[in-house]
Amino acid sequence: MRLNRGLSCLLFLGVLAFSGCSDDKWEGLKVFDGTFFEIGSEGEQLRILVRSSSEWVVTGNWGKWCEIRQESGEKVDTLVLDVGVNIARQERGMSLELSNREETLEIELRQAAATEEYEYVLPVIFHVLYRVPEDDVPVGYLSSCLERVNELYRDGPVDMNLKFVLATHDPNGQLLEEPGVRREFREGLPMDMFDFVGNKFGDCAWIWDPKEYINVVIFDSKSIPSGCAHFPYLPESVVLPGVLFSDWYADHLPDAHVHCVAWNRSHMFSRYELLGVIFDYDVFTLAHEMGHYLGLLHPFVDGKGNFGDYCDDTPDYCVNGYETFLSELDETFPYSDDNYRKVIQRVALNGRVFIADNIMDYEFGYLDRFTLEQRKRVRTVLENAWLLPGPKIEVEPRARSGKKAVKPSVPKPVS
Repeated sequence: MRLNRGLSCLLFLGVLAFSGCSDDKWEGLKVFDGTFFEIGSEGEQLRILVRSSSEWVVTGNWGKWCEIRQESGEKVDTLVLDVGVNIARQERGMSLELSNREETLEIELRQAAATEEYEYVLPVIFHVLYRVPEDDVPVGYLSSCLERVNELYRDGPVDMNLKFVLATHDPNGQLLEEPGVRREFREGLPMDMFDFVGNKFGDCAWIWDPKEYINVVIFDSKSIPSGCAHFPYLPESVVLPGVLFSDWYADHLPDAHVHCVAWNRSHMFSRYELLGVIFDYDVFTLAHEMGHYLGLLHPFVDGKGNFGDYCDDTPDYCVNGYETFLSELDETFPYSDDNYRKVIQRVALNGRVFIADNIMDYEFGYLDRFTLEQRKRVRTVLENAWLLPGPKIEVEPRARSGKKAVKPSVPKPVS
């Protein structure tokens, strides 16, 4: 839920001033439904009737998990508290003071702790940029890909307990004609994918709010990768190796990079058969880049900045050695089951040979599953990251404790 801009400014001050309902025969301040409220972890809306003989104000220290507004009445006002879901395993609460010229009342709110893990539902908007009609993506194709990605995140050995859904409305609340997809003519295609996400063309000005949507931008790219994505930003007080940390985005949106998943249309619509199983490269690409967007790294080392994925249950291997092995194969080697059994193998740093099946890997393999350690990383990101949809565990940015938040440098996307 979102407050209007003027009200948001008042909320940061922690003070709201409301007009009172005058009555010549009565002076005072009164609430009709009590002053102590307990609600469940799922959240709800509280409507507290307030009678005041003069202008009244609300003061207190409430977080983003509770939005406050007033509905004026002829004789009685209503204080409306929209309390969001609590995903933390601890209860939370706040105290408010209502006061007018005559007296002050205190209202206390307590919200129960979560008793089970929250299932995240993440709205996705595909922005399809095309120069000629042939560059467009068929209607229904992206919806089908997203359904398959959800199967990978849900039906593998590890259920990630999240769901990607097609966005239904644009940022102005208008119903999308095609759920989850907007199409736009774009001059200058193809363009470099990394230039785009680095905001060389000023596209962060129109990208949809990443706190409300996951933006996936599709266009023909001059770059080789089939896709790339930006890592999430976590609060500075949350520790997760390999992920970016900055409290700047607690109160700001990116203005120097396009926080999104970029998908190279030049590599779309390809598939091959692997040991009797059809490998859909588009579904893998989208699942893989979404993994990066949610904080997952490659499970290999390469001497170029990839030092593994900080997950003990994914065997790290040297991708350089594997790529050398591939390059030494005859370029015309027949695509037989025997040859596939060779190229889907990896050699871990400890010498163990294993079959590549992790979604965050590259090249040949089954590439259709996550691990428990990867799931833990994703949960930490979902529950805390500034630039992701869904409820968060309330973390007080250090900037509000006296330390000024510093705007981070432009991040490098991961492919």
